[in-house]
Amino acid sequence: MRYLDEILPANCRTIYSTPHAVRELLAETDLVIGAVLIHGAAAPKLVKREDLKLMRKGSVIVDVAVDQGGCIETVHATTHAQPTYVVDGVIHYCVANMPGAVPRTSTWALTNATLPWAVKLAELGPVRAVEESHELRTAANVLGGKITYQAVAEAFDLPYVDPIEAIRASAADAPRKDGAKKSPALGRK
Repeated sequence: MRYLDEILPANCRTIYSTPHAVRELLAETDLVIGAVLIHGAAAPKLVKREDLKLMRKGSVIVDVAVDQGGCIETVHATTHAQPTYVVDGVIHYCVANMPGAVPRTSTWALTNATLPWAVKLAELGPVRAVEESHELRTAANVLGGKITYQAVAEAFDLPYVDPIEAIRASAADAPRKDGAKKSPALGRK
């Protein structure tokens, strides 16, 4: 936040997001952009329905977190064809695929961000990539049929398994070509 304070124009200010701070600012806000991401989990509701009464009629809410359920209690996903709706005089824009409005740009951005990881996966294979890359290990959601991402396991109330343990369990259970079980050394013979 300190960095943003330094680079943003003087008419922009950053405020630590607490329920009290958010409610306090709603009365003077024309535009609320909700952009909360908790990887693999639903976004927390930062603005409640009753909070809309604090906002001026014609104010706008844009909830970028709508793909994770939204961080504004009154949001539901909309489309590019019908992007807005009004609740208590507040306009809501909650397009579930906002990057779809700029498909070429968003595709280039996604490709530039993901291509190095796809190359690493292709070069090493999924098991070695997860074993050798902390980043890919923390990005794995399911390995060997086991949920290896804590937030996903919690969201679905299912057991979490460490990625390396999931690989070992999968390797130990997989039959080899000669009919014997593989050694528990992560699937290597």
